[in-house]
Amino acid sequence: MKHFRLLIILIISISCASNQRDKKVDKEVIQDDSDKIDLFLLADTVAKKLNHDADIQNDEINLYLNGIYEYVYPYNTDNLIENHYIAFKKTGEIVEGWYYGTSDEFDEAREGYLPGFFVSKISGLRTSGDSLFFKISTGYNKCYSKAFPIGYIDSSVILKTNRIWNNYNEDYLLEYSGKLTGLKITMTVNGDTRVYKKRKNYFHVGIDNFDKTKCQSEPLLAITNNIEHLDDSLILDFLKTFSVICENNVEFSEWSNELLFKILSKNSDLFFKTFADNISVLDTTAIFKELESPLHDLIDLEQIRKNITTIDIDKDFKEKIIKRLENK
Repeated sequence: MKHFRLLIILIISISCASNQRDKKVDKEVIQDDSDKIDLFLLADTVAKKLNHDADIQNDEINLYLNGIYEYVYPYNTDNLIENHYIAFKKTGEIVEGWYYGTSDEFDEAREGYLPGFFVSKISGLRTSGDSLFFKISTGYNKCYSKAFPIGYIDSSVILKTNRIWNNYNEDYLLEYSGKLTGLKITMTVNGDTRVYKKRKNYFHVGIDNFDKTKCQSEPLLAITNNIEHLDDSLILDFLKTFSVICENNVEFSEWSNELLFKILSKNSDLFFKTFADNISVLDTTAIFKELESPLHDLIDLEQIRKNITTIDIDKDFKEKIIKRLENK
């Protein structure tokens, strides 16, 4: 903008000089103002161009919103953690967000009773420079009696192990604004400054994004040390480590993929029976994805497929496995 002002001053100065020269022309000569008009048109054009470029620069500053940010509640106790989370999921050019908080966001006078916990879909999300703005809708009967995994957004899933905190039907529309600098979002909420620090570079819906049993190396080491003496317990512990949240953990992904196909080569019967018997507690999306993508070329997939056809497991489940191995 500083260069823009200097350019406008220069243009106007040229225009004024032109006017002074015009005054010296014989009064009977009709003065042509086209040069003067062109100068001001040029100034206007330059102004619009600079403003357009400034808009483009602002658009290019668009904040990269993806992952999970955590605000640590300053009065947590050993028995009650009241942290808040802002979770963003970027798919292509679309950014979705969810806010995980407590009833203290609207029930500020709480005293003598425990808070409720909620998750709310973020609406009206917009950014400007390093600032972001959004809204959430929540209320008493939108809260649950205890905290639940960050990633759960479906009330029917949450209520399987939870209950509604308060049946009072009153909704609140809450507005938030803050600044994203580096790996933190700073906001002022109810007069207090909060700092939400980035904890995860991803956010997956429907699973516990902080599940500590995932991406663990101990079960992988146990498989490595007992590859000739596998049992269902070792395989189940191994399968439980798989999750879509491990996709950015290169070391785990490569090691677990290698072991997965080693197990299939040595004891596919035990592997698939253990998988089928425990499917309700496993991240099948992650396991199926690994079955589609063996990292080593020396794996005899044809032999593994033949072995599967003789295994006594659910027919539909067997077909899903075969399709994954055929990468269909």
